[in-house]
Amino acid sequence: MELRQLEYFQMVSRLNNMTRAAERLHVAQPSITIAIQKLEDELGVTLFDRSQKQITLTAEGRVFLQRVENILRSIQDAMLEMNDYRDLQKGSIKIGIPPMIGSFLFPEIFANFKTLYPHLELCIIEEGSIAIRKLLEKGELDLGIVIISHSSPLLETLPITKGEILLCLPPNHPLVHCSSVPFSQLRGESFILLKEDTYHRQIIMEECLKNKFDFTAETLIFTSNCLHIV
Repeated sequence: MELRQLEYFQMVSRLNNMTRAAERLHVAQPSITIAIQKLEDELGVTLFDRSQKQITLTAEGRVFLQRVENILRSIQDAMLEMNDYRDLQKGSIKIGIPPMIGSFLFPEIFANFKTLYPHLELCIIEEGSIAIRKLLEKGELDLGIVIISHSSPLLETLPITKGEILLCLPPNHPLVHCSSVPFSQLRGESFILLKEDTYHRQIIMEECLKNKFDFTAETLIFTSNCLHIV
């Protein structure tokens, strides 16, 4: 069964005449006749009563017409909906954003986006960079803003900006006057860390391992998000 057959059947049903249906559809009248005959053969029923001068639908034809009307209407709706997606008039975009970036960068992005594309819906997922990268690699997000040092081969990336991890100290700390601080000198300091799926936490913990900080249960102390290394 082809879509063309359903369109021919619908037009003949409306006009009760194959010749006029052919003229309306800009096709040869034999094409209409053959398509309707093939449709009846496939269904195993007679759709039109041809005993009179003007053909009319049989009881089976009237039932089938209701189904065809629904099918063609759904196809038309689907085509219009796809056009909306193509023209960015409808749809949703799932975006992953780390909390630190979302708090100061995203409000302006969101406002500008809604001005340009008022009919598109933005679905925001707030997670750490590592969690966002995993969701992107699994195809569960359309876009993500992440903090990484190396891009994933599974993702298309576009650098936005560069940064560095800075050490924040109280004014009276012994290291406050150093222009740079080797990570090894942070032994015994308390670190305020973000949650486990964040890039900042991962890179700091990796540096701790490189410098052989002791992570035994007796010396590793968690207080909320504060980690004490000795």
